Amino acid sequence: CHQVSMGRVDRISLSSPAFGAGEPIPCMYSADAEGRSPPLRWVGVPPGAESLVLLCEDPDAPTPRPFLHWAIYDLPPSAECIPQDLDGQLKGGRLGKGSMLRPAWQPLAPPKGADAHHYHFQLLAQLFRRRFSYIFFQFGRIHVGK
Repeated sequence: CHQVSMGRVDRISLSSPAFGAGEPIPCMYSADAEGRSPPLRWVGVPPGAESLVLLCEDPDAPTPRPFLHWAIYDLPPSAECIPQDLDGQLKGGRLGKGSMLRPAWQPLAPPKGADAHHYHFQLLAQLFRRRFSYIFFQFGRIHVGK
């Protein structure tokens, strides 16, 4: 068993120029419209981070686990943003499979008539890499209702 001493841990500040924390996400990012992926930006990646992981989950989905709309991993720690309409042309990073088992943005699509859903955008910094294990620390999260 290994102990990890982090000392003071600052938080990554994660935001979107398209919507604010707690604000509705514009329709263009939903399956009811263009289904675009939203732009995101961040600051405050901790020194020593080896890579970043970006996730977008819907914990209100009528599924046993939160619905995973987006997974991007192996982002370089020098990255500061994800552009709108990311279509797989990712520079330095890899698209993971979401709940629909496709390596792409899964447009927001709460069931018709459902209450507002909350989407959790999370940025995680990978601080240590070992042969078979990854240790992630969560720093930034945006909770946004649609």
